[in-house]
Amino acid sequence: MQYFYPSSKYPALKNLSIEIEAGKSYGLIGPSGSGKTTMVDVLLGLLEPQSGKIEFNNRESNHNYLVEWRSQVAYMPQQVS
Repeated sequence: MQYFYPSSKYPALKNLSIEIEAGKSYGLIGPSGSGKTTMVDVLLGLLEPQSGKIEFNNRESNHNYLVEWRSQVAYMPQQVS
């Protein structure tokens, strides 16, 4: 999966592949600007990748599944606007 911000010629996420197992808790760590927030925003459907796809249980994501998925995720953004 790949994601570019509109104002950048370089991808914020490039060649991202991740598998998250049901019933487990995960945390993200990494340096500032490494794409942690962008990755979560894409996984939650807040941003749409320019290439690649998001799958849940081997099914491509859709609006109905994203609503269900979001109800099971705790997310604290860096900034609240």
